[in-house]
Amino acid sequence: MKYFLIPSNTANLTFSCIAFFFQGRTVYNTQSLAVLGQGWCKNIGPAACLYAYNLVLVMLSIVILLNLHTLYYRLVSIKYFQEKKLVARSLMIFSLHYIFPLAAIVIGRIRMGDMSDEHMFSVYNETISEHPDYHFEPFGNFGGLRDVHSIWNKIMTYAFAGIGCYSPISGYYIRYHTLKVLDTRITSLSEKTVSQFRTVVHGLTIQVVLPLACYIPNAVLNNYNQYFAETPLIFAQYTLTIIFTIPSLLDPIFNIYFIVPYRNAIRNLFSYRLVLQQKNSNQQASRNVTSSIAHTN
Repeated sequence: MKYFLIPSNTANLTFSCIAFFFQGRTVYNTQSLAVLGQGWCKNIGPAACLYAYNLVLVMLSIVILLNLHTLYYRLVSIKYFQEKKLVARSLMIFSLHYIFPLAAIVIGRIRMGDMSDEHMFSVYNETISEHPDYHFEPFGNFGGLRDVHSIWNKIMTYAFAGIGCYSPISGYYIRYHTLKVLDTRITSLSEKTVSQFRTVVHGLTIQVVLPLACYIPNAVLNNYNQYFAETPLIFAQYTLTIIFTIPSLLDPIFNIYFIVPYRNAIRNLFSYRLVLQQKNSNQQASRNVTSSIAHTN
């Protein structure tokens, strides 16, 4: 299990760092998409913010797949009990899912197109001319995607929306079969093991379903702003950073709560601190009493 938790937590940490580096918003124009970074990427240049924007999407897909992979591991580990070769083979086949983020990196770079100053300046000019009432000074000389109607941009948009739907659907399917297989082996396992196994599966299911609440609203709002809205919804420009960071913020909490050894470790840590504080308080009270008696005498 730790071989999945370590990569998952590392991916969440990496995603959070990139999101902090970016701290941006997106503004749709008639032909282009302005990517406005207000984090450290702004000090490097518009190309850095554009790369960060693409990496935010890629890292979130990796986090989703790692959670799904962990849930699948729980299925094959109980289904092929004591058959390590079958478990390893099944996990290797599932690893083909990681082709998606690799392809997203390549397609994302293709859709960026020319990264020259002229390219970025054209996006900047279109944004300023179409949104004269916006306050763009804090973002400096920003850039973005020059052609939002390109086939590569459409592929990326629908692919990420697709994985946002695929993850919870497949996750719920895996959960159903995992619990079904667990019921058939319940007699060969201890009650404690079965209880912990169920708890972990429920927690992983929540983590897998969570992206549905992140990708879909963002995709709907962006498509509404791009194709239907006469007056764009301003708050939709900030959903990329705000909504997409929710899984990374909640995943560690879910891990601590649903993985019983982690939960017990945290509980013991706080219990130890409370006992230590109580002990110190009692010692201080004892000193005060002793000092008071000595003073009276």
